[in-house]
Amino acid sequence: MTGLANRRQFISALEEAVGRESGEVALVYCDLDDFKSINDRHGHAVGDTVLCLVAERLSAVVRPSDLVARLGGDEFVILITGGIPEASALVERITERMRPVFPIGDLTLAVRASIGVAIGAPGASAEDLFARADADMYRMKPGTPRRALRARVRRAAVGRR
Repeated sequence: MTGLANRRQFISALEEAVGRESGEVALVYCDLDDFKSINDRHGHAVGDTVLCLVAERLSAVVRPSDLVARLGGDEFVILITGGIPEASALVERITERMRPVFPIGDLTLAVRASIGVAIGAPGASAEDLFARADADMYRMKPGTPRRALRARVRRAAVGRR
């Protein structure tokens, strides 16, 4: 529906990336905040349109070498080469790109995403990287204390191998 890679394609690319012998990789995990209320209030057709628009916005902020995927539901992941500087810049671009409202027919919807980051060195476990990015994303959900982006991304690098 979104034209993005799926979970299986993403996991395969992630395993390949961490299996390389050089260079860090970052996994950026995005989950739409309160997406269920969009489906409940406006219907699944509007929800599907939001997912497609989010996919377009995410695809617009990555480099050609990066991989954007939809895991399912309202969860998106991005695999990038590089470490803290590249991940920080990407999270800032995503945050900025998600700010404008989403015009859908007569509706104008504000859609926000919680974003988690994990950075791994060559040989890192794909499962561990995925779990750390997912955990970081949940720490950023509304209602949790938010930290400065730079500190968050630096913390995501802790535990690299």
